[in-house]
This record gives sequence, C-alpha cells and structure tokens, in this order.
Amino acid sequence: MFPMTEDTQQYFTLIYGILDTKNRRFTYVCAGHPPPILLSPGQQAQLCDAPSLPIGLFEDETYTENTIVLEPGARVYLYSDGVLEAMNPERKIFSEARLRSTIQDYQSEGLQDSVHSIVKSVLAWTETNQIHDDLSILSVEFK
Repeated sequence: MFPMTEDTQQYFTLIYGILDTKNRRFTYVCAGHPPPILLSPGQQAQLCDAPSLPIGLFEDETYTENTIVLEPGARVYLYSDGVLEAMNPERKIFSEARLRSTIQDYQSEGLQDSVHSIVKSVLAWTETNQIHDDLSILSVEFK
C-alpha cells in the first residue's frame, strides 16, 4: 500500500514494458521513470522517448505507450535514477549523457559483462564505491 495523499506528497516512478520477440518490438510506458536507452549496432546510444510524470502527482494523469523496433544485435538498457544521480566528490552527477557514453564504451563486451562494466564505472565515478540510492541496471539484447 502506498499512501498517496496531499499531506504526504509522495509519489513513485515505474516503467512497464513488453518485449515481443516475434515482431522485434519493445513496447513500454514510463511514469516518471528514466527512459530506456537503445543501443543499435554501429549507432550512438540513444535515449528513447518517454515523457511522463510520476504516479501520484496528479490524479488524472495519462501515460503514453511507446514502441522501439529492435534490429538484430540491438540492446535496450533499463536503469534506476540512482545510476544517473550517483555523485562524485565534487557533487557532480553521473548523468544521462555519461551513461549513454559508458554504454557505448562497453558495446563490444557481452551483454552481462557490459552491465557489470557499467556498474563498475558508476561506482568508480563516486570515488567511494558507494551511492546513496539504488543502482539497478537491466539490459536485453535482441539476437
């Protein structure tokens, strides 16, 4: 149970997606959650479209379904805001631009190794190997 009242001013974010392997599509809805990053072979990592607000801010908020067509070798990365907001000692955040660049840096690695390398890069950014939020990354690759 999540207490969403004007008194608590609480909200939460989420992403919900369906991976259709037959038609090579990933259909998703974001509710204030960071949007997926798509890495297609030979291309720059791109932030997918997902304008939305968190659940609980507005009673009648509507959410838009988005679809990504996946070519062979394409990867989709889902991640928590804790990845983007990890801070270094100078209080600079890891950022979406740095995450996209890091994803590209490790595109030649196997999928599991690339995720491990990205996590190591985020932790190295902090210089303490600690973050103050969650650090979650999930990736899928279409073969």
